[in-house]
Amino acid sequence: MSAAEDIARLTVQTEELKAYLNRIDNRIETVYNDMGRIRENMATHDDLDRLREAMATSKDVERLWKIAWIFLTAIIGLLVALINFLLTKQPKP
Repeated sequence: MSAAEDIARLTVQTEELKAYLNRIDNRIETVYNDMGRIRENMATHDDLDRLREAMATSKDVERLWKIAWIFLTAIIGLLVALINFLLTKQPKP
């Protein structure tokens, strides 16, 4: 083989190697982008967990307000009954 043939063969092999390395680089970039999307999805998942916790807390607060409202209504009812009793009480002769 002559030097020109060797150079031509090496040039072809170099181009094939460059194309192969480019495909590997593209795959690495794809994996890196996929990892970024996975990280974003995990962050979204964490946000959803926080939202679920907040909603559970919100439901607990709502239940507490309902219980407080029931007690408040009962206390007001007792006060009205006491005032009514005191106002309608017959004085003793």
